[in-house]
Amino acid sequence: MREVYFRYDDEIEYWAKANNLEGQMEQYVGTKTYGFPITVSALIDEAGIVRGIRIVTDPRDPTGDRDEAYLLRNFLNARLGRDNWTCEDQAAADGETAVTGVFIKQRCEKQIDDATRAVLLTRHLRKPGQSQYDPHSGKETTNQFESNVRFEPLPHEVNANASHDRCATIGVAGGAGVL
Repeated sequence: MREVYFRYDDEIEYWAKANNLEGQMEQYVGTKTYGFPITVSALIDEAGIVRGIRIVTDPRDPTGDRDEAYLLRNFLNARLGRDNWTCEDQAAADGETAVTGVFIKQRCEKQIDDATRAVLLTRHLRKPGQSQYDPHSGKETTNQFESNVRFEPLPHEVNANASHDRCATIGVAGGAGVL
């Protein structure tokens, strides 16, 4: 399985920057869905056939709202219907802790139609060694947490775990469209 990621054409964003159009700069910055910065990938098999897509919140979010990335799952749940998801809340591993009182480590699946299932992984946690405050200085740290969503609508014959483990990633710029 190969993974080719896409990003939207940034020509309009740079046009807005050149013309000091603040609203348009924000609207056209990066690749987004439901206002969340994302990376979009096509999952392609050895025969060159697209077998699925992958949407992952982008941890390089320049807006500073990275701590809200896990909220994308609410929009995806609403879009696909809140019923009939099979979810498993996973226990915290050693050293994993909540971020401002919220700990989410969840895997959900749903049958979209006869041929397609969706896999939705959500994480909002601190990994071992990460903390809100530096233990030496007492100052608040920046971005010491993981907050992300991984969404994969896949045909039944594609194993989401196997595709994640074995994908080679190739970047391609200039894609356009609406998710």
